[in-house]
Amino acid sequence: MKRTILAICLLVFGVVAVALWSLGRSAQPSTVTVSEAARKPSVEPGVPSGAPAPLPHLSTGTVLTARYHFDLAAPAPLGEVEVTVQGNLQLAPSVQVNAVTWVPARLQNASVQLSDAARKILDFQNDDSTLTQPWLLRADDDGRVREVRFAPSTPLAVQSVLSALAYGLQLVRPAEANLAKWEADETDANGAFHAQYTREPSGNIVKNWSSGEARPGQRTATTAVYTLDTHGLAHLLIDERGTASTGNLDTRQFVAMSLTVDLLRAGTTDGQWALGVRPDALRSYSAATATVHWQEDAEPTRAFAEVLADVQARAGQTDVAGRVNLRNELTRAIAADSATVARVEARLRERTLAEPAERVVIAALVGARTAQAQTAVGALIKDTELDEALRVRVLQSASLMTSPTPAFVATLGDLVGLSQDPAYRGAAATTLGASIAFLAEQHPQEAQIAMNRLVDQAEVVLGHRDGHHPAQSPLSVRLAWLAGLGNTGHADALPLILGALTDPDELVRGAAALALRRQEPAACIDAMVTRMAKDSSVHVRENVVDAARDMGPAVTEALVKKALYYDESAFVRSAAAYTLSVWSADSPGMRAVLVDALKYEKHPDVAERLQNFIQQGRVAGSPTVMDSKVGAHP
Repeated sequence: MKRTILAICLLVFGVVAVALWSLGRSAQPSTVTVSEAARKPSVEPGVPSGAPAPLPHLSTGTVLTARYHFDLAAPAPLGEVEVTVQGNLQLAPSVQVNAVTWVPARLQNASVQLSDAARKILDFQNDDSTLTQPWLLRADDDGRVREVRFAPSTPLAVQSVLSALAYGLQLVRPAEANLAKWEADETDANGAFHAQYTREPSGNIVKNWSSGEARPGQRTATTAVYTLDTHGLAHLLIDERGTASTGNLDTRQFVAMSLTVDLLRAGTTDGQWALGVRPDALRSYSAATATVHWQEDAEPTRAFAEVLADVQARAGQTDVAGRVNLRNELTRAIAADSATVARVEARLRERTLAEPAERVVIAALVGARTAQAQTAVGALIKDTELDEALRVRVLQSASLMTSPTPAFVATLGDLVGLSQDPAYRGAAATTLGASIAFLAEQHPQEAQIAMNRLVDQAEVVLGHRDGHHPAQSPLSVRLAWLAGLGNTGHADALPLILGALTDPDELVRGAAALALRRQEPAACIDAMVTRMAKDSSVHVRENVVDAARDMGPAVTEALVKKALYYDESAFVRSAAAYTLSVWSADSPGMRAVLVDALKYEKHPDVAERLQNFIQQGRVAGSPTVMDSKVGAHP
């Protein structure tokens, strides 16, 4: 039976209307030149204090580059809804048609990344050209967006994306130009809201709003910070956090959602592409029509026993994609009927499944994410009478559980504190670290309790507590505990990680370096610089660069550039090149550094990678292959 997922569609494209307009930043049209200076906008001299906020989309044609990411923790059987869109948003100069102001817009060089769950409810095609058709928005002189129109052939899902983009352009002028604070009643694709504006001494305008009675499907708070100069919008940062209803899946259940957007002006467009786009040839968009159908049955098409039999017969014979399909169908069967959880647990305890089938069944049980499924997973990993190989497989799979319950995390804490097997305790610590990071999003107090327990035990394994020297712990155990500390991203883990950076064993130092990747960069940059300057291990220096890649360039850019030009190891230089290539999606100036480094690079493998990386829109693979690399949570 097909289900209509109207509520989630509106969440993806309505709740987040204020931000979808900032789509894209990976590639640039050939007519636009982006300088590093353009990425550091400031209010230009000559802007009078208290002047009304300019509306850039109504004044001059602009090109905006940005990256947008939305995440909704939808329950089974759908799963995590993640949407990432990149491209170049072009806004042509406004035009007057019958005394109405219209702004032509289009999204160029668009790329879309969707999770499996998002693909089920959004009818995007593999061809992203459906996002690039010109469209129109209508705005009042005070900045309110009133209407959006699209070509009739534009798919509804694309209309939802772009209409949310349009409504996000609202920056309403105050009634009096010199006001430092004002309020406005506004609407977007998901209904009405009341916005509060504040003009800061720096000239930035901060806009805050929360979901109200007119938006019953949301419990969110949003902040938008606009940096303006004489040319209009220079920088926009939007952050929305809270919970949202999953609608037809379960109207009573609110789940975590988040949205982050960072938008910067990249250049201008003359709008020649907009010639001939007429309002009378387009159709007005209405959110009420934006019903998107789930492309897959909500309930399993086959009985649980039949699906399980298929898993047993085919798991060892099909390819990765086939095993994923089997796992997904089995996950839906488990989530749809709580009685199947006990049957799955019993089959695992019997140890009668071949290893490929056992791995699929474990992944399906973990993926179900229901309270019953998590209880079963907890029972399996703490039962010392079971074969250790089975328990380790379940434990490793559980590290991917994105919505762990406090009870499940407490079970992991018990394993870390009470297990008599050092290796198993280490594996539990790695999973516990990942679970703490996920738990903190919805249960911060329980997450802190688990964090305290993890650190308390880690001090015994990695520190000098109670006369226990770290060298007494097996190497594999110490690496696992560092992976767990790194997975948390918690500041309480930093002292132990920094201490391990000076360990005599290079593998421990390397694991500690990688464990920094989720820490606040400013808190550990000095230690990272020291490792790059003094550590003789290529493994350690490469992992420092890899950690910097996840931290971003704001603090670590100089370290990575120095490694690219001066490190004596080709492996480290290659890692630095890869890091800059990844960053170039958000900072186009990084590509110029790669071009310059290619002039001086003598090692043929590094030179080849640099040549690949400088090609627009391309990032070529992993820079190195090191089997000893540890600590990265999938």
